[in-house]
Formats: sequence, C-alpha cells, structure tokens
Amino acid sequence: MSTRWADARDANEYGASYALSAGRLSLSGLNYTQMRCFAPPVMIQEARYLEAFTRVTICRLDPSGLTLSDATGAYALRFA
Repeated sequence: MSTRWADARDANEYGASYALSAGRLSLSGLNYTQMRCFAPPVMIQEARYLEAFTRVTICRLDPSGLTLSDATGAYALRFA
C-alpha cells in the first residue's frame, strides 16, 4: 500500500509519501513548511517531531494506538 500522509502542528505543516508492507514502513519525499513561530520551544519541539520520522521503519497498529519504531525496534513515535 502506498499513499500520502499529512499533519499540522503549532507552526508548520508536514507531509510525506509512505509505503506499508508487512509491518515495514518507508517514508519518502518528507516535506514541511518553514514558518517561523514566536515561541522557540515550539520550534524545537517541531524539529524533534520531524526528525523522529526520519528514523521510522517499523509500524504497529493495535487497539491502543499506532507505534512507529526504528530498525532496532526502539520507540520513535506513539499516537494514541
């Protein structure tokens, strides 16, 4: 399955194409706006959020939510 993902946070919008096969996730064409936010902590948080997506290779969806992990299985992002 291949499709597009998009998200918006406090200051910026994000998107990427993704493919999912047998629990393996690959992202390509990761893009984002570079709007300036007046709260530096928000910009730091958004940079960390976006960086986490660059490490994701494994996804798991269960009744409690979506977990995105790196190749070692280490937790990268969790959506409830």
